[in-house]
Amino acid sequence: MLRTQASSLIYECINCIVSGQMLSADSSKDKETAKLCINQLKLFFLTNDSNLKFVGLIALINTLKIFPILINDVEGISEIVLECLNDRDLIIKRKALEVSNYLVNEDNITEVVKIMLMQLMVCCCFKRSSHIANEISTEVGKEFKNLATKVPSVRSYLLQNVVLELVQDVRLLDSSALILKDLYWILGEYISELKVTQNDDGDDDSDSDSDGEDAQVMVLDIDKKIKVFNTLINYQIDKKLGLTSNIHFPVSAKLINLHFTSVVAVLIQALVKLYNGIATDYINNFATTNGQLPLEKYHELCYHLYRLIGFLSNWENHPNYEVQERALSWLNF
Repeated sequence: MLRTQASSLIYECINCIVSGQMLSADSSKDKETAKLCINQLKLFFLTNDSNLKFVGLIALINTLKIFPILINDVEGISEIVLECLNDRDLIIKRKALEVSNYLVNEDNITEVVKIMLMQLMVCCCFKRSSHIANEISTEVGKEFKNLATKVPSVRSYLLQNVVLELVQDVRLLDSSALILKDLYWILGEYISELKVTQNDDGDDDSDSDSDGEDAQVMVLDIDKKIKVFNTLINYQIDKKLGLTSNIHFPVSAKLINLHFTSVVAVLIQALVKLYNGIATDYINNFATTNGQLPLEKYHELCYHLYRLIGFLSNWENHPNYEVQERALSWLNF
């Protein structure tokens, strides 16, 4: 196995070791042998040959079923499985699902769930009615909402790593827009809990105690809020530039024509709360001792409000009563 470059021979050697029950989960020596086999299999995934990937994946799966811990212990294997979950070949994708449960840990659970969620939504759109994907996404959205409501400790992480990414993903508006109802609700309801640590690396023993305390202090991330705010409301910029293709704010452009009124109604509330979160951050971070904002920051905040008013004006004559009422009430306010 170690002396040949022939992929077929490498596969047969590994298959003989694994299928011949030559590996025991209780043996440390066998674990090292399994590592050796997996490192050889990594070469199978460096090619564009789907057949080679498939046989390599089969051997990898059989090995990981004996030593599941190796999916994270051997460098590059978790990335290979993730790539297989995104592969265009449905057979490879389906096979990779067999070991996806070994893949998940606290560091990558958000990415894995996001990949599987997007795969589920997209696949449901191919050969099913257009309603199926939205039915699934509605249930997924409810679970996200339940998680945010019932587990306060995960809200900041959920906002930063799931909600902010998904509400800025234009693909959801095309395939599974109803999930956005709950995502917008989470965004608006808990925007004040969007916080990040000033320093993610707590392993430097030379840091002072005060530095260690600073690393644990949660600070509001204004830039993230403004970025998602811009993504949702900035369609007018593309309109003024006369862009009809390769637009800068596709999410915003689709939102003004969104047919799901229940989603739009929640979006209106979320945008107002998002702006309020930005305004609060400006005051907390930039206000002087007498509570006044510097002129530059005051003008920035006014500009954000001006754009929000312009965006909400799209719905002041909306045929749906709830959408129109929410838009007008905030515009009048």
